Amino acid sequence: MIFGKNPKTAEGYFDRAFKRHEDGDYDGAIADYTESLRLNPTYFMALSNRGDAWRDKSDMDKAITDYDEAIRLDPHDAVVRYNRGAAWFEKGEYDKAIADCGEAIRLDPHDADIWYSRGVIWHKKGEEDKSIDDFTEAVCLDPSLVLAWYNRAGVWRKKEEYDKAIADYDEVIRLDPDDAFAWLLRGSCWREKGEYDKAVHDCSEAVRRAPNDADFLVQRGVTLGMSGNHERALADFDEGCRLDRSNARVWYSRAVAWREMGKYDNAITNYDEAIRLNPNDADAFIGRGVTWGKKGEHDKAIADFEEALRLKPDNQYALNNRATSLSLKRSED
Repeated sequence: MIFGKNPKTAEGYFDRAFKRHEDGDYDGAIADYTESLRLNPTYFMALSNRGDAWRDKSDMDKAITDYDEAIRLDPHDAVVRYNRGAAWFEKGEYDKAIADCGEAIRLDPHDADIWYSRGVIWHKKGEEDKSIDDFTEAVCLDPSLVLAWYNRAGVWRKKEEYDKAIADYDEVIRLDPDDAFAWLLRGSCWREKGEYDKAVHDCSEAVRRAPNDADFLVQRGVTLGMSGNHERALADFDEGCRLDRSNARVWYSRAVAWREMGKYDNAITNYDEAIRLNPNDADAFIGRGVTWGKKGEHDKAIADFEEALRLKPDNQYALNNRATSLSLKRSED
């Protein structure tokens, strides 16, 4: 079939539209789907695919209009229900998206992608148990569906059920051992469990796969610091700064390491840079305030805690440290 020729029939326009759609020419595809529908107003696939093209152009309202008509023509097609649900999801209409995914599941209960997608929507709504149920069904139907394992692990991590999260990240890594982020996330779970050696190992595997990612170095450095190895942590933060000097989190983390090592002036310098790069980071102001307190500079400490409280008025750590600094200042006056 030669798609470039001028078509004469609804099927011909559909075929050319399909090729244009595949090539990313959404406007051309929509024009051809429209002409196909002019010639055959009940052409279900032309309506459904035009809806997909509108969705690819991020025009969800027009996509939904086409899906509505396609569903009217064939109310038993699971795919178009699923696609309309995806359009509702993009509009933030999560209940409507769930309703469409539910109907798609009723029509085709063996499609793992639909179960996975509804799990994502439940997660967006904060319905974590329901999202886990749907992700579980998805991996039962298709054990190779990496995103379902990934997302279920993320929900387990949010629920602080780290053993279950680790088991799911194990499966992600088995399916895709080169996924650096999966190694990093499993490492974060080991860190939350206090298993620092395993956490450092996983973070190191992540760094090995993404050696130029400063954030990965920060995560390994933080883990090393939590295990008491501040010098190795500092080496990671130094390398992170070399890779990305505009990364405020690197400077913040390096400041923490210097503070833990008792090098308060170095810590202040790094907190200064972290705050310059991200002046809305309350944690950086708190950290610098604590460091000023270690140096006996209570006025500067109080000023930093005040700024942290302006950014986060209910931060108990800032409140407590401000109270301590005020008390120490009064006792010295």
